[in-house]
Amino acid sequence: MNASPSDFLPHRPPFLFLEKIVELLPGLSGRAISSPSLCSQIFLLECVAQLAGCIVVEEKDEGGFLASIESAEFLSREIPEREMLEVTARVTRNFGRLHMVTGEVRDASGNLLSVNLTIGTGKI
Repeated sequence: MNASPSDFLPHRPPFLFLEKIVELLPGLSGRAISSPSLCSQIFLLECVAQLAGCIVVEEKDEGGFLASIESAEFLSREIPEREMLEVTARVTRNFGRLHMVTGEVRDASGNLLSVNLTIGTGKI
């Protein structure tokens, strides 16, 4: 696929953390690539949230927001800089304009983050 996240999100560098979307099933799931110059645990969470926004957005300029983080497990304290990260997200439930999502961020050595969060869509 190789779509640009900027096709779905209002974010632009330096706040757009995903480089490209490599797989997208609208409303269901997606996979993206990121290779950050600086990395933190918050950055990893935001990568999943941005991918989730790309998955659930239904029309251009719809808008969206991170409504909540239900759980997040960081599986490594060492977060690689400038290393290719794979970000995945899957919608597990929809409640109108709220979308429950499970996601992961992985590097070559394994899983860095597992998270469950809720994304809202529409104008605030």
